[in-house]
This record gives sequence, C-alpha cells and structure tokens, in this order.
Amino acid sequence: MRESIKIVVWPRGPQEGPDGKNYRYVVVGMVVTDQPLPNLEALLNGPGIGETVIEHTTQVAQLGPLLDTLPLRSPNVVLGDATNVLLSLKRI
Repeated sequence: MRESIKIVVWPRGPQEGPDGKNYRYVVVGMVVTDQPLPNLEALLNGPGIGETVIEHTTQVAQLGPLLDTLPLRSPNVVLGDATNVLLSLKRI
C-alpha cells in the first residue's frame, strides 16, 4: 500500500492538566492511499454524511512519535486558518 500524508500543524503552548502538562498541536490535513481504508470508507454512506470525529486516547506512544519523525518544511503559501489549509492542500 502506498500512502501519503500532508498536514499543517499549529503548535499551542503547554497547559497544566490534572495529570501534569499537556502539549497541544492543532493538525489539519489529508491522507491519500492507493487502497481504501475500510472503516473510513464505511463513513461515506453512514449517518455522519462525510463528517466524523476520530478520537482515541492511548497510553502507548504511537501517533506523536510518528509525526515527530516526518520531515518538516515551511508552506509554499501563507495559510491562515484551517479552512484555507483544506482548500489549498494541493498548493502547499
């Protein structure tokens, strides 16, 4: 399977939570694959009409370390907010 991910990240400062500091990052992007992702494909005809929240909490480090290993670069255009990002992913 070939996969590609393009995301824009807005880091936010850490905040104190009940269990210590929480580091927050606003992430907007798109994943492209050459094969369908069955659980996500099922959403196309589901009750969310294309809008679904994916939420997961784990004690095992998975997503954060993966994102931390991907190459970073500045965007090709000024992005502004999440709406502009989604509309400009091809140009970024």
